[in-house]
Amino acid sequence: MMPPRAALDDVQSMNLPELLIVSQCLVGGDVPADAVTGAGTNFPGLHISVRNAPGTKCPRCWMHSEQADPETGLCPRCAAVVAAQKAE
Repeated sequence: MMPPRAALDDVQSMNLPELLIVSQCLVGGDVPADAVTGAGTNFPGLHISVRNAPGTKCPRCWMHSEQADPETGLCPRCAAVVAAQKAE
């Protein structure tokens, strides 16, 4: 089994929000009071907490963003894609 510190280092190098299909993913730190928390059975030291993401839900990709465009509601990634498509 991989040592916990090595596993944490590996995880932090990944694009976890994209991999897990979530708006945001934080590793370590304090657990927000409004989060639902569970413990792993295969990995007893693993604890995962989830909560609703802050920000505006992008109408194109459905990810939540705190930097959404006020007019369109698009997240920065989708706003860039739409702008590039319009430029073509």
